[in-house]
Amino acid sequence: SSAVYTSDKDKNILTEVFYDVEGNPTADNDGIFEAHYTWDGTLRTSASFFENGEPASNLNGVHEIRYEYNGDGKITRTSYFDADGNPVMGEDGFSVQATEYLASGKAAAVRYYDDRGALILTPGKTYAYQRTEYSEEGDSYTVSSYDMEDNLMIVSGYAAPVCELDEEGRVIRTTWLD
Repeated sequence: SSAVYTSDKDKNILTEVFYDVEGNPTADNDGIFEAHYTWDGTLRTSASFFENGEPASNLNGVHEIRYEYNGDGKITRTSYFDADGNPVMGEDGFSVQATEYLASGKAAAVRYYDDRGALILTPGKTYAYQRTEYSEEGDSYTVSSYDMEDNLMIVSGYAAPVCELDEEGRVIRTTWLD
């Protein structure tokens, strides 16, 4: 199978249509024939449709994904919606992923919410969210995990890893603090 794309003058993908090996429109693994994307300098939405143009949802009921950005162009919120515009839980086990950033532009915390807007445990994990703190020199950072009441948690027997970075920002050593 293959996908055919249309783009705007800025080379942003506007539509994605799926075809079988004989060139006939076909559904992808989620039963979706076509995806539409909206842009305003950054990706704002992606939505799925059936072959007849009617709104389609994937196996988790997600029809549309919406993206919000901060002034620096970093994604601050990713939200999942059904064809009626109602929040739904995505395949990753959350409805909203919200990311907070430091003034330096580095990610500081990521939180996950259910389709009612309530903070939930991080999908597949035992903590509600993680907070990243960076050294003043920028050569290391610590990732700490917190529960639903904002208490520091011990995850996998450790409270927080401290990651040391090389000049290019790659992790060169991780030390686990208990």
